[in-house]
Amino acid sequence: MNPLRAVAYYMRYLEQMTDNGRAVVVYSEDQTQTVAICTFFLLPSIDAATLLHERPMWDVIEDDAHGTVCYVDKLVAMAWTPSIRRQVERLLTEQYPQITTAAWHRPGEDTDRLIVKELRHVA
Repeated sequence: MNPLRAVAYYMRYLEQMTDNGRAVVVYSEDQTQTVAICTFFLLPSIDAATLLHERPMWDVIEDDAHGTVCYVDKLVAMAWTPSIRRQVERLLTEQYPQITTAAWHRPGEDTDRLIVKELRHVA
């Protein structure tokens, strides 16, 4: 694929996910500067397994705004630490109080897996 076309798909994805309220950004707790340390794109759903189908990487698919499962579509982070995970869970449960479970796709050597985790609803 042409690199410029790939960037255009990526930019369209970012714009649509942000416009749909499907992006969560975690900022550093450093008081001297504001730095985004994690960006999280999600798709609320009733059943995350329904979102696990082949599709182009940057396609935005329909989701269920009232769903109780958060499917992690993309996650970009400088690091993945317990502190960042707690911040993500806190922001996620603040923005989507109906969500009780997070799920994500983990590709493997032989098979792909769907990982499901109950949220702690940390305050």
